[in-house]
Amino acid sequence: MSRSRSKSRVLTYLIELDEHDIHFLEAVIEGYDGIATLLRDYKLIRGKTYFKLLVPEGFREEVLRILKELREYAAIGEICEDSDVPG
Repeated sequence: MSRSRSKSRVLTYLIELDEHDIHFLEAVIEGYDGIATLLRDYKLIRGKTYFKLLVPEGFREEVLRILKELREYAAIGEICEDSDVPG
């Protein structure tokens, strides 16, 4: 997949993640230069911690694939678009 830096829409995902795994996920995401940005601010929803992940639209499928594969190594739970999360 081409990693052009052209302007595209940015999608916001919420990733259910244990705080202890944030450093691991951040390191992996940073290793894929430019495919996403993990933010340290979080939301508590139904007693679970969700971190924001900003993903350029062109990298959506790649990022979701990586996150699903990382479930083997980190406590990654629900992955959803910010707008899909119930209050």
